[in-house]
Amino acid sequence: LRVQAVEKGIDLDVKIYENVPEYVHGDPVRINQVLVNLVTNAIKFTTKGGVLIEVKTVGTRSDKAEIMFSVQDTGIGISEDDLERIFVSFSQADGSITRKYGGTGLGLSISKMLVGLMGGVLDVSSQLNYGSNFHFTIPLKIGAKSLSGAGLDEDIEYVPEVEFTLDILVCEDEKINQKLFKRLLTKQGHRVSLAENGIQAIDILKQKSFDLILMDIQMPVMDGLSTLSVIRNELKLKVPVIAVTAYALKGDRERFLAAGMNEYISKPINIREFYEKIERLGTKEGNHKRDELLEKVLNPEIIEVEVKKENYIMPLYDIKLFIDQNDSEMLEKTSHRIKELFEADGAVRLKRLAMKMELAARRQNMKEATLHYSEIMKLMNI
Repeated sequence: LRVQAVEKGIDLDVKIYENVPEYVHGDPVRINQVLVNLVTNAIKFTTKGGVLIEVKTVGTRSDKAEIMFSVQDTGIGISEDDLERIFVSFSQADGSITRKYGGTGLGLSISKMLVGLMGGVLDVSSQLNYGSNFHFTIPLKIGAKSLSGAGLDEDIEYVPEVEFTLDILVCEDEKINQKLFKRLLTKQGHRVSLAENGIQAIDILKQKSFDLILMDIQMPVMDGLSTLSVIRNELKLKVPVIAVTAYALKGDRERFLAAGMNEYISKPINIREFYEKIERLGTKEGNHKRDELLEKVLNPEIIEVEVKKENYIMPLYDIKLFIDQNDSEMLEKTSHRIKELFEADGAVRLKRLAMKMELAARRQNMKEATLHYSEIMKLMNI
């Protein structure tokens, strides 16, 4: 972002106060996305002077520090009347601003929701013609050392705190995937056993009980669904099983659930989604999950299920970013991805809008794509 500032002839400075802990446990992806959005806006609306990013500790409680991130600029500012609606979806302070400075005006509402998901609050103080200060404070657990290391650790961006340990059987024939799953799971403190195919998995299950099974669908000797059939029908085990596959075709999720799977994860895996599903199915709540999901799949009266906003925040944020950047290729790919997510959740209207957005991006009609995106956000009440 400093390059953008230099091109406009303005300053971009960062100040991190000494009272900020050296290490904290948090969500670097979401924090970075919010900061990038706020700083991008600050640069966009500043023609002279500069932008200052500050990070400071404003309080502590137990083992957590209240960290405040602020982005201050000397830009056009916001009037008192417009401040009241600046975080409302699809609202910008003035319609002429979009024409003059560009952008869709959608980023602030998403940023506010991202901060809220981290347990914080995003707010703003501003004076017309004198600049703005967007700031958010989030609680972060104080750490003793960095979570990053060598090899695959560098790709692990989120490691949640867990209060339980599971015995997990990973059925996966690819060595690199075995290593990845084992690294992700042992970081949470879980005990991991490996099987390269269904036959090995059955032999292991005859000797030991597990709290959870990750089942690759495409395996040699005995595939995932055949292995699951033996687990459910011959071994009579009710252990939760998560289907893992790179083949995310229409109807796959429903087919896997109907076959007796408890959940479904597609490759390449989303690490946050991976951890959340492991944690959910590893608790007592997970024992009832299959019956609930199976009922939705098999009951023709249930046409559409409730979509949880938090599961869609990241791809929606990416879509907004690609619209702003006029990147039709990436917009088409991400629209296709979120279309499949809506379809998997049974959200028919949202799926249709995502498909229209995908087609508009393919035609490089960004105006039409933006309209469909706005409809999706309104329908989801974001």
